[in-house]
Amino acid sequence: MRVLYLDHPEADYLSAIVFIGLCEELGPENVVDFPFQPHFHGGTWRGPVPYGPGGSMIEGVCGPYAWMPAWPGRAWTEDEVVEKVDEFDLVVLASPRSYNVPCLRKLIERVGRSSIKRLVMLDGEDYTAIRWDLANEFHPDAYFKTSMVPTPLDLYPQHERCCPVLPCPLTTSFGFVSARKKTVDVCFLGGSNWFGTRREGVVEDRVPVKPAIEAAIRERLPNANVVTGQVPYSEYQDLLASSRVAVCVSGHGLEGMRTYEAMGCPDTLVLREGLDQITPWPILDGVHCLTYSSHEEIAELCSEALKDRVRATKIARAGNGLVWDYYTPRARAVYILDRAFR
Repeated sequence: MRVLYLDHPEADYLSAIVFIGLCEELGPENVVDFPFQPHFHGGTWRGPVPYGPGGSMIEGVCGPYAWMPAWPGRAWTEDEVVEKVDEFDLVVLASPRSYNVPCLRKLIERVGRSSIKRLVMLDGEDYTAIRWDLANEFHPDAYFKTSMVPTPLDLYPQHERCCPVLPCPLTTSFGFVSARKKTVDVCFLGGSNWFGTRREGVVEDRVPVKPAIEAAIRERLPNANVVTGQVPYSEYQDLLASSRVAVCVSGHGLEGMRTYEAMGCPDTLVLREGLDQITPWPILDGVHCLTYSSHEEIAELCSEALKDRVRATKIARAGNGLVWDYYTPRARAVYILDRAFR
């Protein structure tokens, strides 16, 4: 099987992770990124990208992610893609962003929609709405949405075949994270945590919640080793793997990648928000993680998890197994391919 992967060099976690999974599943020689993405292959990209509602342009820069292997590959010309479009079993539009969509539009103008054997769209944006405008324009065989909830997406049951859910997976380098001695009681990493998640009908409240949660945890657990703040990626993995409890608070979207990365670490118990996010592989409270319904509950749940280590470890190990079965880049690619060819 051969895949044409239409993307834009501007940074996009989900599209990069899906590219990794497709290369792992099919072999990098069978996944062609167009236009060429230098940061998928160990290089750095610089170029103009749209910024802001007015459509002004700024200089964008994207280097390889710390977790992205330098895949072999070469740059294809537009004429070469058009000439060999018949060789691709699947075409993937890696995001619905305004600077990415024209690539698919131009390809269809040159070869016709009927020349594309199978087409799927990936939508890893923080908002929960489906881009029906693009779905109606391109008629994809499947449209994969990262953050999907029962409401206000009331049409979901009627469109389940064309809109399968695609939760973000953990990043590939967490395959190298093994069990660590648990030297940290609670970690609460990162800085962009706010009230509210980005969904239709909800105004995003930009009041930072992280300092209040940190203070509550330290007050409730004065003798515990609590690590907070932003750390270099080289330390980030080790901290998650060395922690008994990892607190994960939603950022702009429904759920960030840290949830899955922390659950990918052996015996690290994840404390996450109880979400109404739809997923084919539910992350269940008391089974794979612990959940809170308000930020005020976080400190007490941390305390309970540290007191009952037998229960906490059992839950953490169940979550670890779930993530490594269903939330890896390769598992994500297998799911996409399966749904695309149903």
